[in-house]
Amino acid sequence: MDLVPTGLSQLSDTQTRISIATGVLQQLMANPLTMQMPEVQMIALETYMREMHYPARDRVMEAITRIVNVQQAQQAQMAAEQQAMQDQAMAEQQAAAGAEKQQGDAHLQGSVAQAEMAAQMAAASEGLPPVMTGGSAPPPAFPAMNGAGRAAA
Repeated sequence: MDLVPTGLSQLSDTQTRISIATGVLQQLMANPLTMQMPEVQMIALETYMREMHYPARDRVMEAITRIVNVQQAQQAQMAAEQQAMQDQAMAEQQAAAGAEKQQGDAHLQGSVAQAEMAAQMAAASEGLPPVMTGGSAPPPAFPAMNGAGRAAA
């Protein structure tokens, strides 16, 4: 008689096999790593039912497999929907940021145009030539002056 059995099928005592299968099933159901893994729980449950010689084991496992497959499909669908919602929210944020930037650019351009107009009006009221700013053509070139204050020929 082997004192250290290597597996349930090698144990000759049915009660011992059932006891070990029950212990393994309980450990797997309580373990935080495996409690969220239906595949692991299904294997342990199937082993337990086999050791109990449960006659409807195959039908029970088929039903459990169908339910697990449906749940996994629902979880995958929910994950895809959540990802799509996150993608849409991000696209909306980017579009809003782009619209704010365009509004800011338009406001800045309007402010520059208003400043140019105010400068030209101020220059006109003082009898000065119009002020040219960055958005306008460059000012005309003045003729070169000689030392006597006359235009050089």
